[in-house]
Amino acid sequence: MLKSKRFNTAATIILTVLVIITLLPLALIVISSFTKESALIRNGYSFWPQEWSLDAYYYMIKQGAVILRSYGVSVFVTAVGTAASVILTTMLAYPMSRKSFKYHNALSFFVFFTMLFNGGIVPSYIMWTKIFHIKDTIFALLIPNYLVTAFNVILVKNYYANNIPDSLIEAAEIDGATEMTIFRKIMLPLAVPTVATISLFTGLCYWNDWTNGLYYVSNEKLYSIQMLLMKIMNNIQALRSNSTAALLGTGTGFKDMMANYDYYKSVFGDPAFVLESDNNPETQIKKLKEENHRIPGLYMAIGTEDFLYKENQIFRHFLEEEKIDFEYHESTGVHDFVFWNANIEPAVRWLLGEGIK
Repeated sequence: MLKSKRFNTAATIILTVLVIITLLPLALIVISSFTKESALIRNGYSFWPQEWSLDAYYYMIKQGAVILRSYGVSVFVTAVGTAASVILTTMLAYPMSRKSFKYHNALSFFVFFTMLFNGGIVPSYIMWTKIFHIKDTIFALLIPNYLVTAFNVILVKNYYANNIPDSLIEAAEIDGATEMTIFRKIMLPLAVPTVATISLFTGLCYWNDWTNGLYYVSNEKLYSIQMLLMKIMNNIQALRSNSTAALLGTGTGFKDMMANYDYYKSVFGDPAFVLESDNNPETQIKKLKEENHRIPGLYMAIGTEDFLYKENQIFRHFLEEEKIDFEYHESTGVHDFVFWNANIEPAVRWLLGEGIK
């Protein structure tokens, strides 16, 4: 009795510690969502932030329609994809498990072969887009990679073969049951444990998937929540990697132009120092002119809705005043990959001296 109490006490303590360890990262994420971005970057994650903010939730409310639509796509794809996958997987596994089926070994080999070898990303992309034409359709999120997987098929097949006796199937056949009746009324009900297992595996795969969206979807209305999050992360990374050149070419208006001065100061350092360094295009151009060096031509492309539009105009006027040779183009667009991708080819043509077409 005493040993049992000691064991229960020790087990309770250990499980309590494990629960706390599991919940702490979730609590940290929730607290971080109420933390001001500049404080988060400057001080890192903390269970008691120095500066509180609701900006993250204001952003979610502002982008509510987009976020809810992405959640809707994810829920639909997960529900429909999981249901379709379970039906196809259990049906394919059934003839593979039947020894009376003449080609059950050949079928098992073909399924197992796909676990070892596949055509690769490029052939798969060509097949799905050029032959089946699923690009920018909901089927692009449902069919590739997850609809039927060899691992799940073999898992169900082994369960059928090892846990459902042949005598049960033979008795059903004697009673006049068809193959579909045997599958529907005997095999599936007795295979509930493995069906639940593959449903969990498949549902998690569909919910967490972003690769299908990356490869086959360019229509933002078909973005799943994971694809939307990846796009947001990529845009943030692009802004961080490209902000130095864009921000440091704005002269004395550096501080005024920043949407979040503390954030950019934490990333780039003291503006008074940065503006006088060679990282600032204006400073670099003036230095080259003073040293009588040749200044190469510049190419500028800016979206009229870009949050840096005003600052690019300031830099443009600077180039005109300094009589620097440059090519300037503006069109409808914002500070994202859609605009940049559209302007890559014109920029390359200008660089190669072919002119803008």
